Amino acid sequence: LGRYFAPHDPYLTSLSLALQPPTLEYPFGTDHLGRCILSRVLYATPISIFSAVLVVFASTILGTSLGVLSGYLGGIADRVISQIVITFQAFPSFLLAVSVAGVLGSGIRNGILALILVSWTSYARFSKSLVNRIKHENYLHVARLYGAKTRHIVIKYIFPNIISPVIVASVQEIGTVTFSMAGTLFFS
Repeated sequence: LGRYFAPHDPYLTSLSLALQPPTLEYPFGTDHLGRCILSRVLYATPISIFSAVLVVFASTILGTSLGVLSGYLGGIADRVISQIVITFQAFPSFLLAVSVAGVLGSGIRNGILALILVSWTSYARFSKSLVNRIKHENYLHVARLYGAKTRHIVIKYIFPNIISPVIVASVQEIGTVTFSMAGTLFFS
């Protein structure tokens, strides 16, 4: 709803108003082109929040799915997924995101893709650790004895037991992703 409360057109330039300090008419002041900073912030907020939530949601789904597969299946699936995670985490995530955004080109869409590409690994490691904690519980052994398929066990027993901590971790990341998005878009 920010754009409905914006006091001025965020794109309207007036060099005579450039770099004004905060006043009643311009509560955040003006930028170097004379645009109202408050109006620009109010217009950009929905895009920033949507982008951050989208990155966190996609990273959570991708990382949690791979982490659950890695943790529950073990064996070669665990080794392959773990090596991919280690490879991605070997590089500083912000530099990798800026590099990917630079290769893909500037823009919000490419910034979102770059951040998803570097953000999913933490969710994969976290969900794998949660699965490793519960995969030897008695109720899972009983489900296997009754002939439950892996897919059924994962959907009915594993996901419900790990979803709460994963959601908490995801919500805590929204602020960090917002700042990373700003940096990724600025440097790409």
